[in-house]
Amino acid sequence: MARLGCMVLDHSRWLGIAREAAAAASAAVDAFPFDERDAYTGSTGAGGDRTLAIDAAAEDAIISVLRRHSEDGLPSTVISEERGEVDLGAPVPRLLVDPIDGSLNAGRGGAGHHAVSIAIASGPSIADVEVGYILDLSTGQEWWAIAGSGAFLDGRRLGSQHERRTHDGKLELLAIEAADPQLVAPALPVLTDEVRRLRCLGAIALGLCQLASGAVDAMLTLGYCRPVDAAAGQLLVRETGGLLEWWPGEPLSDVPLTCDPRSALVAGRSPESVAALRGAVAHVVMPTA
Repeated sequence: MARLGCMVLDHSRWLGIAREAAAAASAAVDAFPFDERDAYTGSTGAGGDRTLAIDAAAEDAIISVLRRHSEDGLPSTVISEERGEVDLGAPVPRLLVDPIDGSLNAGRGGAGHHAVSIAIASGPSIADVEVGYILDLSTGQEWWAIAGSGAFLDGRRLGSQHERRTHDGKLELLAIEAADPQLVAPALPVLTDEVRRLRCLGAIALGLCQLASGAVDAMLTLGYCRPVDAAAGQLLVRETGGLLEWWPGEPLSDVPLTCDPRSALVAGRSPESVAALRGAVAHVVMPTA
């Protein structure tokens, strides 16, 4: 257990709750026939995207689990991509929930990467996240991290990773997320100079997991990144010695636990890599209120 301010979290217990909630979401998604997974509800979620029926079903399943635990003595506040803030009896802990990260992949038959992402925080900012849990619904892999205790993949602790570079000094593999192809063109000069190969999973949380495991050497979003997309994954990166920032370098303590879009996210293994990749997202302007 760890103390931040006046809030104490039982890490093991909350990790178990996150795992239970993610399993419920997985079951809800599995109940949908493949040819119905791309159906929309007709509404827009708190994060600004159109809500798929499977998004809503996964979120309902997660909230149901968390509500039951709140009634059993573990109250909380949930901030979820579809519903926004849900009061379950206490202002903290705050749980940032993305019911399906990579919804479009999930809606296209579930062949692409998509995941449940749950972060548990003892305070109001990204810096306060103490437990992060991600279940890759396409592979069944479980990723989690506990602040100060490391990051794990299917129970195996992930060690500190080292970035890999080619003989000419370029980063070997970069994970990018870019929903709008128009955002790629301004980034190409920097990417061409700094990176050998690109990977695009279509799921920000899983891109961060890949960085934490050493499968890629850096990660960035070519566009806005909402805290809900990255709250759990960023803890895995930090617990394996990585660095990340919402451009142009906001302290994580200034990034609130919300579904609101912020600027681009840049993550890497060294200050030099993060600094070099900032130029690829310098055109992404912080959205105005």
